[in-house]
Amino acid sequence: MRNGQKIMATAHNVQFVADTAREHGSFGKFIAEWPETDQVGLMAHLKKYGSRLGGQTAQWFMRYVGKDCFIITSHVSAAIIDAGYDIKGNPTSKKDLALVQQAFNEWHEETGLPFAHLSKIAAYSVGSNYDNSALAKEMQKLSSSL
Repeated sequence: MRNGQKIMATAHNVQFVADTAREHGSFGKFIAEWPETDQVGLMAHLKKYGSRLGGQTAQWFMRYVGKDCFIITSHVSAAIIDAGYDIKGNPTSKKDLALVQQAFNEWHEETGLPFAHLSKIAAYSVGSNYDNSALAKEMQKLSSSL
């Protein structure tokens, strides 16, 4: 790593993790005990106390450490808008993030599915998709090659 800001961020985040672990017993326990229904709150905490952990960085970090969470991609945002929530295409305001959290909480309560699954389903539900006949042709190609 040759970027000075990233090196400083790494050092800062090591201290942040150590301080959090000392305060809560372990950093993993702290992350695990944060309710999935308040992911936006955890994102805000990581942004405030960590370094360079805002935006999608915090979301991907949570996913990589095993936290059940959603990732707000452009496709997920489009799905949330399609579901009737009044958010901007790239939600960053507290108001928009609260609506994103509300959408996922409602979907989770309705379905019982993990937030990570709901995030993937939302992402796959919008954008360019194949129609049924194109999918059938692709499936036929695959099955004939086996």
